[in-house]
Amino acid sequence: MKRKITKSFIPVKILILVLSLSLIGTIASPPALAATPYSQGYIEGYLLQITGGGAGLAIESYEGTRYNLALSANATFTMDGITARLSDFRAGMEIYAVLQGNYIVSVEGYASANPGYISPGSKVRTGVVTSIEPEQLEITLPTSEKAVFAFYPGTVVTRGGKAANMDSLYEGDRVKLFFDTADADLISRIQVEGPSVEIKGLYKGVIRLVDTTSDMISLDNVEMLQNGTWVAAELPVKVPYERTNIYTAGRPLNASNLKYYRGKTLYAVGREVFGRERLDKMVVLNQYEASYQEKIDNINWYTEALEMSNNKNLSFNDGTIIIKSGRLVDKYALNQEADILALADGRGGTAVADVVCVLNENLNNSGIGEHYLYAGRLDKIVENQVELDDFYCLEENKWVSLKDSKELYYDNDTAIINLKTGEPISSRELLNGNYAVDEDSDYVSDHNLADWFAYIYTDGDRITAMGVQPKADSILSQRITSGTIEKLEEDEQVGWTVSVRDASDWSEHRSRWMLKNNSLRMSLDHAVIYKNGALADPDMLAAGDRVYLLRDDFKVKLLLIK
Repeated sequence: MKRKITKSFIPVKILILVLSLSLIGTIASPPALAATPYSQGYIEGYLLQITGGGAGLAIESYEGTRYNLALSANATFTMDGITARLSDFRAGMEIYAVLQGNYIVSVEGYASANPGYISPGSKVRTGVVTSIEPEQLEITLPTSEKAVFAFYPGTVVTRGGKAANMDSLYEGDRVKLFFDTADADLISRIQVEGPSVEIKGLYKGVIRLVDTTSDMISLDNVEMLQNGTWVAAELPVKVPYERTNIYTAGRPLNASNLKYYRGKTLYAVGREVFGRERLDKMVVLNQYEASYQEKIDNINWYTEALEMSNNKNLSFNDGTIIIKSGRLVDKYALNQEADILALADGRGGTAVADVVCVLNENLNNSGIGEHYLYAGRLDKIVENQVELDDFYCLEENKWVSLKDSKELYYDNDTAIINLKTGEPISSRELLNGNYAVDEDSDYVSDHNLADWFAYIYTDGDRITAMGVQPKADSILSQRITSGTIEKLEEDEQVGWTVSVRDASDWSEHRSRWMLKNNSLRMSLDHAVIYKNGALADPDMLAAGDRVYLLRDDFKVKLLLIK
């Protein structure tokens, strides 16, 4: 029996009032913009079908939204942790797909009959390294949430498909974490993205045109920050940008409103993605630019303000572009005693830090590193061991004299070079040579022999690289310098030279890093060059490599690629 509904059941006026209030409420409280695979960088859910003859996938997310996503030409596929082909995937399978831009770059499928079981390494999390501490790693997930995971000595680290050390990680590195058990947070493998996580440059330009449909922007009067100043630079006529990372006056800026800021000055971080430059984070200048090169004396995290050594206060926020070690990092990478170059936005006593470049560098990338640099006389050499006397150790970027002896250990993989000739020395030649002698013996006196001097780079007490020379240097005149390689040249007069931009020297007198106004040109003749875990020749260096080096004015003694 059908229920009869009478028209007089609800008074017309009340019905109109209810509908009006409902409409008003809808207008006043618009729903929040839902996250999409494009903004998250991944999608989890069910495979509906393979589309376009293998060109794409139709996927239903766990939330129920359906997407048609294109596959990258180089996309990789795994099934339950085992390398697979696209043809191995079936409709209905649960999958996890990672996106870069608008393309899927990797797909993981789960076909196990036992839903509580995962193959070793098949649980995966991706994100950006926020903090590195002994035995634990904090990353920012694609959802912007932070998560902490544990690692152990057996955790495997790879960068660019090659094995790397845990202490090679930087804050700002984009990583993929693999786990062997579904309910544990112990990392079994860390896959680090290659140079793509490093920024290409910090740009400034005037907004000319914004295409919100294709997320492209055009800028006039483009400049790049180099050596602490703005210099003319070039960008493509139209550059893609990240629509979820735009700020002005310390607040997020809706990408759809960016077009209304035409004629305004914009700061933007450039990053190369698939061979094409993209603007990854942007800040629209609200008032006037002021620059400061100072040391941070104090940070108030509650008010998000930093006090500099000149007693000037700057506020900072999630939108502040913070660059450290050539990477875009979040605000928690700031710390007291950091030496910074800040670009502030404001007037009078009120200013917001739009850009903060952290100048600090060290032998170690993080608190878990145990690299040291020694200089001293080779007093004794025995099998797999050397003893230094009258030696110095680099502490906080300065030489500290230590009169006691120091035992260090070498092996067949230790890289050794004769700094006088530039020739490599094997571990056997080091042991059998006259690099450390008994100065009281007649043979040594008759042949005018003496202990050699060495620069030694170690991992703990193990010698990673060593340069030896017949006589000691006056190390008081030496300086520690950091920066980015601008170009390499083979000079007919002095051999290989390197030009370093954005260079900073450590000043012991000022106890801070001092940014250079111009690029530095230095000689690499017979220098110890260490790159990718091995000795390198000058022609193996490349523009864009970040360096930490020890130099005696024009002459480089030891150069490390960071």
